[in-house]
Amino acid sequence: MTDDHQFPHESLEAYRVALRLSAKACELADAIPRGRRKLADQLLRAGTSTPLLVAEGANRVSRPDKAHKYTEARSEAAECGAGADVARTQKLAHHELAVEVLSLARRAGSLLTGLIAKNSDEEWARRYRGEL
Repeated sequence: MTDDHQFPHESLEAYRVALRLSAKACELADAIPRGRRKLADQLLRAGTSTPLLVAEGANRVSRPDKAHKYTEARSEAAECGAGADVARTQKLAHHELAVEVLSLARRAGSLLTGLIAKNSDEEWARRYRGEL
């Protein structure tokens, strides 16, 4: 991007991974047979929602608002990963593509968990780490 002014989300690795997840989820959805369009539609929705929610969270002002949107984004990434798992186990699409979507969903989820922890109170972070 040549513009010196960026939105906050553009510098986040979680956003870049979520964009790749979105593209691969779309590719996977396109590969799913016509009779299974509900699964394809869920993959498209979850894949599209993930980067949008990351962007929304990054552009929020308060830490609790950020954490809430990142939590929603992580849930959408998890849904995308589960959709890829369903497509893989039911042999509805190429195994390698489904595994790639699942891998990207896991990576996005991991990055988002870090952003959630960063923007949550210390008690949440300690509970997540299993210290409470």
